[in-house]
Amino acid sequence: QWKKTLAEILLGRSDKTADSLSSHHECRLGKWYDSVKESVYRNHPCFKELEDPHRRVHQHGKSAADLFLGGSRVAAMEEFEKVEQASREVVSLLQRMIETIE
Repeated sequence: QWKKTLAEILLGRSDKTADSLSSHHECRLGKWYDSVKESVYRNHPCFKELEDPHRRVHQHGKSAADLFLGGSRVAAMEEFEKVEQASREVVSLLQRMIETIE
């Protein structure tokens, strides 16, 4: 949902701003990440690595929205590519964690 909202901003189909995008603690993944108590997850190397790329997804997304709304569309798309790259890292870490815990 977060990436959908960002995409709508970057396509000019939303009147939302970067401030309307949740932080990496406020989104569904962030809420889950911050609430995990089970050691099987907390001590997993992939879980520990997850925070940085997840933070970067949100950081670059907010930056992309700000740049787009400020008229810098090329720079906004460059930031969006960084969102995509960090997002791929997040998905990969989650997949590896699921595979090794199961």
